[in-house]
Amino acid sequence: MRRAGSRFPGRRSTDPFFRRGAPTIRQEILNEIRQALGSVPDWFTEMPDAVLDQFWANQKWLLSDSGLTAREKALVAFGAAAAIHCAY
Repeated sequence: MRRAGSRFPGRRSTDPFFRRGAPTIRQEILNEIRQALGSVPDWFTEMPDAVLDQFWANQKWLLSDSGLTAREKALVAFGAAAAIHCAY
């Protein structure tokens, strides 16, 4: 349901980054990054909240143990980048 004047029509009010607790959620993500990598690179701190959340979820998957090898994970990431015509 879209509210009149809503800037983000696809977002629901339950989205954590559109509630008052957003800074604490961002801090939780940055703490996870610090635990996983040892420090937080500057470019992580410059990301908007929603981008940081999705990017870190992707990075956690890449760093996690799973049925896929590191090579297979890299191929999935490369294929996804090619599919969206990523410039990087």
